Amino acid sequence: MSLLKLLLKMMLSSNSSSALSGNTGVSPELLAKLLPLALPLLLKAMTSNASSGDGALSLLNAVGQHKTDRALPDLIKDADAEDGKKIIGHILGRNAEKEIAALAGQTGLSNDQVSSVLNNIAPSILSGMSGALANGLPEEKISFFAKLFGKKEKRDVTSDGTDLLKALLSAGK
Repeated sequence: MSLLKLLLKMMLSSNSSSALSGNTGVSPELLAKLLPLALPLLLKAMTSNASSGDGALSLLNAVGQHKTDRALPDLIKDADAEDGKKIIGHILGRNAEKEIAALAGQTGLSNDQVSSVLNNIAPSILSGMSGALANGLPEEKISFFAKLFGKKEKRDVTSDGTDLLKALLSAGK
C-alpha cells in the first residue's frame, strides 16, 4: 500500500475523521472531499522539497521530531495547529495561499477551513511518514511500490509518497 493510500485510509477512518471534525468544525463529509485532494498535493510538495540534499535532510529531521506510537485519532485530537501551520508553511512555501485557495474552490470550503484542516493534519502526516520509514519500508520495498504504481522514466514525481520515501531514505544514509 502506498504512503498516500495508507494516510488516506487512516485519516478517513471514522475515529480520525471525527477528531479532525471536532478540531476544525468541518464535517466528515467535507473532509472526505478535501483529504483526497490535499494529501497528494502535500506529498508532491514534500517530494519536490526533498529533491535537494538539504531539503531531504530538513524533512527527515522534521519526520524524526514527530516519531510517536500514538494512534492517529489521538494525534489529530491533540494536534498542535500552530506547529501544523509552520509545517504547512515549509511544505507549500510561497504557494501556500494559492494552493489553499485552489483546495477551497474544489471543495466548497472556505480558505480558513482548508487552512485549519491542513494545520491539524500536518503533524500527523509527519508521524505517519516516520512510522512508514520505521516499520520496514527499505529501498527494495519502495522500489517495489515504484514498479507497482507504474514508475516511468520521464515523468513528474508521484504523489503517492514513493518518490518522497526514496528521497528520505537516500538522505538518511
